Amino acid sequence: MNWTRVPADQVELRDAILRPLQDRYLGQSGASFYASVPSVIGAHFPTSFEDEDRRLWNALPASFFQFFCTLPGSCVQVFAHNLPIDELQNLGGLCIGLEGDHLGMIHPLALDAHVEVSGKKVAVSATTGLPHRGDYEVTLHPKEPVEFALAIRLPSWASDTEVDIPDHYGEMEYEDDFILLRRVWTAGDSVKVNFRFMPEWLVAAECYEELSGRLALQAGPLIYCLRESELGVSPQHFAAAAAQELEFDEDGTLWVDGVKDAPIPEEWTPFPPYDGGEEAVAVQLTPFYRWGSEGKQQMQVWLRKV
Repeated sequence: MNWTRVPADQVELRDAILRPLQDRYLGQSGASFYASVPSVIGAHFPTSFEDEDRRLWNALPASFFQFFCTLPGSCVQVFAHNLPIDELQNLGGLCIGLEGDHLGMIHPLALDAHVEVSGKKVAVSATTGLPHRGDYEVTLHPKEPVEFALAIRLPSWASDTEVDIPDHYGEMEYEDDFILLRRVWTAGDSVKVNFRFMPEWLVAAECYEELSGRLALQAGPLIYCLRESELGVSPQHFAAAAAQELEFDEDGTLWVDGVKDAPIPEEWTPFPPYDGGEEAVAVQLTPFYRWGSEGKQQMQVWLRKV
């Protein structure tokens, strides 16, 4: 579908992520804003970040990372390039769009919007448990009853999707990557969706030779990383066991089994002989956006594999 983005003054993303971004960067960068935002598919993840990148990320609020790490698939790649400021200021337009008599919920973020569909004004409210839980609810408040098709995008990271609607709403249809529900909508009508997901390993395409033999962990819309504070040493000294069952603990944390390199001899020599001594360990991985939440430290997204 060819969605028309809703104008910025008609969409308000919750958590006030736009103002901190504008205050810190937009006024300092001329006609465009650039950040090396990693792609969910893994193509742009470096094995680690330099100090200048770390300072940039640590300066931004957690809600900024939650937003960008929630955008599935190729949309994250938009921010890996120079992006005009007027486009960046309409981030809400990435999440909701219009095409004819279709109202599209393109990305499952919490928002409030005022749009016009089929010639009628409609207030739209969306709430979500993402990025950590897959529950998502869209509530519509048209000024008067109006017929149109509500289209909710099925994100690529969802392994299964459950839709909860009353029987009188009628039958759902599927078109491309969207759930379609056409009916006469009245004030207070809502649709509840549960995007189910489990953690899974990602590998890089063959063209990224520097990532050969490495894995990245994704769970739903989030990419995870191993921080220095979790391992006790630089995360480059860890190798993950690829053949293991990945699942969340009861508190929602992710643990990965692997091997920690033997300590480097205290007496410095450029290439000491290998004498074994690796240690089997289980480490907690952290969502990428929380990398800098406990101060400056090293992290790694693409982990060596055993």
